[in-house]
Amino acid sequence: MKINLKRKAGYMGIGSAINVLKNNQKVATISPEETIEVDVESGDKLQVVYGILKSEVFDVTEEHQDRTFDVHMNPVVFNFYVTYFTLIFIIPLLFKSWVFAIALVAFYGVFIWLMGKKFYIMEEVAEK
Repeated sequence: MKINLKRKAGYMGIGSAINVLKNNQKVATISPEETIEVDVESGDKLQVVYGILKSEVFDVTEEHQDRTFDVHMNPVVFNFYVTYFTLIFIIPLLFKSWVFAIALVAFYGVFIWLMGKKFYIMEEVAEK
């Protein structure tokens, strides 16, 4: 059976292709705004990966046959990036403290460690 994966990159990660893993084996690479077809069987596990950034493991079932799934960045991560990169410039200026700047960098590392496996989302495209 086959399923389609469509990459919606937005402006984050627009130049980067991500790997598609089936049962922890690389089967394809998907570029921004590209749609690929992946051969799968019921019970297979799909995941998209870019370095340490991953999606949650997606379990394929018979009902997913010939369906299309969007692959995109988790909106929580996107909102975090906007807030984080705004604060990384404002806080050191307001408080004139390297301690806050270092704390922001440490906070970023913790966030990536926690959200690294939920960075991308694969969700089914609603049929029209």
